[in-house]
Amino acid sequence: MNDKKIYKIAALIISLLVLVIIAAFCLSQRPGKVKNEINSQNMKIRSFSFEDNQSIPKKYTCDGENISPSFQITDIPKETKSLLFIVDDPDALGETWNHWIVWNINPDTSLFEEGEIPEGSVEGINDSGKNSYYGPCPPSGTHYYHFKLFALGKTIENNPSFKKEEIEKLVKESIIGSAELVGTYEKK
Repeated sequence: MNDKKIYKIAALIISLLVLVIIAAFCLSQRPGKVKNEINSQNMKIRSFSFEDNQSIPKKYTCDGENISPSFQITDIPKETKSLLFIVDDPDALGETWNHWIVWNINPDTSLFEEGEIPEGSVEGINDSGKNSYYGPCPPSGTHYYHFKLFALGKTIENNPSFKKEEIEKLVKESIIGSAELVGTYEKK
């Protein structure tokens, strides 16, 4: 083989590798499940109390005042009839632990004040057996707490005896948007 053919083959191989790298990069940038923007509606939730994937201040845990943080909601889909808010700890021993569930939140709501629920909404029974927020309280290690907001195409019965599992069954077919914020907490 002469040098010209070797250079052509080498150039072809390098060109193919560059194309594969570019294609892989483009595929990784495709829209999909992105933190705080889970669907095409781009609904968002953020907290004034902590940043996404950062530590939740002690004030909002069982080691502090055990009150709910404040939240801001934006870009709610226009066809939303109500909002559902769920706070879970998937790192709990044995199963996901529900810390808070609130539904029938008015879709015009843009702010959850610290320690309060929006007027007219309903708090269900969390895994502590209470109709209230129960803050992070891991027995050991760092746990990740998922603050999930769902835009629904309907409202739900105002029954405060509902638990998360019952609500999830009721809304399964009516979710039109969602967003998620994650906070961490480690008991010291």
